[in-house]
Amino acid sequence: MEILKKAAASLLNRNSIFLLALALAMTLPGGVHYTRPVMLVFLGIVMTVSMLGIGNELWQKPARAVVYAAVGLGVTYLILGGLTIALTAMFIDNPDFRIGFFLIAAAPPAVAVMPFTDIFRGNRTLTLTAILAGYAAAFITLPLMSFFLSGESLVDLERLLVVIAGLIVAPFLVSRVIRRTGLDRHLESYRGPITNWSFFVVMYTIVAVNRDVFLEHAGALLPVVLVSISVTFVLGLVVYFIAAKGGAGYENGVSMTLLSTLKNYALAGGIALTFLSDTSALPAAVQTGVMILYFIWLDRFFKRYRQDTKKVLDKP
Repeated sequence: MEILKKAAASLLNRNSIFLLALALAMTLPGGVHYTRPVMLVFLGIVMTVSMLGIGNELWQKPARAVVYAAVGLGVTYLILGGLTIALTAMFIDNPDFRIGFFLIAAAPPAVAVMPFTDIFRGNRTLTLTAILAGYAAAFITLPLMSFFLSGESLVDLERLLVVIAGLIVAPFLVSRVIRRTGLDRHLESYRGPITNWSFFVVMYTIVAVNRDVFLEHAGALLPVVLVSISVTFVLGLVVYFIAAKGGAGYENGVSMTLLSTLKNYALAGGIALTFLSDTSALPAAVQTGVMILYFIWLDRFFKRYRQDTKKVLDKP
């Protein structure tokens, strides 16, 4: 009976669910044929649930929105993008791997930043504003980077619009309808399981798709893994403690940490895979795998520092 209770509890534990997704993707990748067509649907569900906690404050204080957008662009492109390019130039010799990292540096924030801001109790308004600003900036950064790498723009701007509409705008509008009808109160106790198991589908699919890549190129991927760890685990620690010491507080620190360490790897990898080479997509695949372990680590990390609630950025 005790074993059954522990098994049932593990089905609700976020880290257990993420580790299960990683393990199944590496050992039983065949399920990806069923999960890949619905992955974006589940990601849309995650985005909708995570946005239920956002009120109308985004539109009531435009000056704050401008500050949030500037902070988001700074940590996403200047800090994360700049560090990615610098580390790549110093430690990556393979020209295809370099191209892959340069595309990641130019990519917008990961859509997953929003639901994980909700999970870790960060500043949802800051994150949403920063994501919107990041995707707007991507219409400039991605074409410029792809033109620099190949002499022509490799970016399908229509695809960027689809990502914005399907995974940001639509979930936000649906979340407004749910809040207006009062259904959000009935969903409150189910938000955790819905988010965790939806992410199970997303993470399983991403890793399963790239499983063979990890296994076939394991020996050559060490420098890529080290750069990926540096711009997630190491950079995340530095950004959070600078934010905390600077008085930004826990909620803003969470948002800034996520925005400064997570890019849209699927978009960068898709551009590399479609227009350049399979090898140039490897950095995005590796960072996706590192991202799952990073999320599990962040869960423990943020629990230690959740008491720091001072929010200088939110002062009038």
